Amino acid sequence: MRLSLVLDNLETARILAERAEATGREFEVLIEIDSDGHRSGVPADADELVAIGHFLERAGIEVKAC
Repeated sequence: MRLSLVLDNLETARILAERAEATGREFEVLIEIDSDGHRSGVPADADELVAIGHFLERAGIEVKAC
């Protein structure tokens, strides 16, 4: 079974990284980008988007693109 997790903020990325470290599990992560509806996701031009990606990478969590 394959499970991908979607997140859109640094706080959730931190919680996920803590959980991954505590359990020794690996997670596949996608960062949701707000492309038009402004309901959820990180705006494509936001500095937070890059910050989330870098944080996850440093935590050893691979960020996938789709």
